[in-house]
Amino acid sequence: MILAFIIQKDFIHIPGDVANISMLILNVILFTSIFTEIFGFLATEYALIKSDEMKSKVSWSFLKGE
Repeated sequence: MILAFIIQKDFIHIPGDVANISMLILNVILFTSIFTEIFGFLATEYALIKSDEMKSKVSWSFLKGE
C-alpha cells in the first residue's frame, strides 16, 4: 500500500498517460485491499465450514459462562 502511494506521488507530476497510470495503480491496490479485508474473512470461514475443518460457526456461549 505504501508503495502505491509512493508511485502515485512520484509519477503524478509527469505529463501524459503516466499520471493516469499511477492513479490507476493506486486505485486498484486500494480496492483490492479493501475487498480482501471485508470479504476475505467470510470466504475463509465458508471454505473451512464446507471442508469440514470447522463444524459450524463459533459459539460465543463460553464467554457467558455457560
